[in-house]
Amino acid sequence: MLSWSPVPSSSSSSVDCSRCSPRSSKVHAASLVDPLTHPEELLQLVDIELSRPVIEYVVDYISDVVDEALERGGVVILHRTPSYLSDFTTFVSQVLYRAQVTPATLLVALSYLDRASDKLCISLEEWALERVFLGALICAAKYANDSSLRNIHWAICTGIFGKRDIGRIEAEFLDVMQWRMGVSEAGIMAHREGLLAAIGVRLSVVARPLPLPPRPQHRHTSSTSSTTSSVPSLSPPSPRSPSPSPTLSPPTPPLPAHLPHVPIDATALADLEASVEYTAKHAVRTRCTLLRSLPIPMIALPCRTRARARPQFV
Repeated sequence: MLSWSPVPSSSSSSVDCSRCSPRSSKVHAASLVDPLTHPEELLQLVDIELSRPVIEYVVDYISDVVDEALERGGVVILHRTPSYLSDFTTFVSQVLYRAQVTPATLLVALSYLDRASDKLCISLEEWALERVFLGALICAAKYANDSSLRNIHWAICTGIFGKRDIGRIEAEFLDVMQWRMGVSEAGIMAHREGLLAAIGVRLSVVARPLPLPPRPQHRHTSSTSSTTSSVPSLSPPSPRSPSPSPTLSPPTPPLPAHLPHVPIDATALADLEASVEYTAKHAVRTRCTLLRSLPIPMIALPCRTRARARPQFV
């Protein structure tokens, strides 16, 4: 009969606020300390999305661990087909979705699989992948979270195993781990390269983002020459036609601060007013001629009906 009792520790239950900076952000959901005390690479790994490439990485890693465990047990792998791996991938996706597993819990499960890979010895190939996956995931969920699903709920999430099967799988994995469920930062970071390579993210970009290059100062002359040289010609120039030389328009001269006073001639002003008056009269006369030449439509006005006179009785 195994018994376990928590050991009181002041370092795990309380947080030293003197070490935290006054401008510290909120405490991460997967930790009990300030995020500024964690490396940036670890926080980016914890916030990774459980996408299809990540699930395929987990499936491949579990397959390698189970293959080594079956070889220790002297079992010849017979039923490992591409269709079986596809069904197992679907099983992993459904369990992660139904149980609402977080990336932090999955990272803890992968860390458990690293430590259990040298101790696992499986003598039965049937449901080997599912049992190893569920054992690591259930133990990680119960250790890393304050509240986790019960075994009956895990059985419902799987849709295959019952409540007793889940309890047996959990007990077997705890026996392999020897009830040592502590997790270190190095154990979680061991899968960083594999996960980032699976989702197609370079390590240099994630670890240290590259600074943005300074914006160049565009000038009229440089922009014109760069645009002319960057645009390719659609057809080669004719040998007879001379190559045009790039010419730039001269800059516009600036306006003077004070414009000179030009005297106005009285005779020219009178001629201008007479021409404007003649143009206006000519325009009115032309408009009247056009109106007279066009027929005016007759608009029928609505006739008002007279009210009938009421007969008067004498």
